[in-house]
Amino acid sequence: MKEGTKIKKAERVRVFRRSFSSVPMTYQLTVKPVGTDDVSGTVEVEITQILFRKKNLINPLQINNVIKATLWDTFMDVYIRPDSDVIIEKPQRSISAKPLIVGLIVTVIALVSVLMFLAFLK
Repeated sequence: MKEGTKIKKAERVRVFRRSFSSVPMTYQLTVKPVGTDDVSGTVEVEITQILFRKKNLINPLQINNVIKATLWDTFMDVYIRPDSDVIIEKPQRSISAKPLIVGLIVTVIALVSVLMFLAFLK
């Protein structure tokens, strides 16, 4: 989806797709009204998990929409269906697992340090 894409009233449009990813992410969609109408409609999230079932979530469309993808949400399609014409900005994403990643790195470094220490004792 290019930045500043106009979506017409009642049109169902896929705004992004996530495929083959297990990285926890947070996606932010910013929607602006074309005219004087308020932003309203639905955000439909179709999630397919490799080990589990498929989930469909329907949320109200807002100016700022946040969609979270967990470790198990391998495939995700996000659609919006506005009640009036809107312009959607390119979805922004950020990693939601920074503490987990830092924890894993610290654990690996600690394990390597212990193994090196034990190897030099012999």
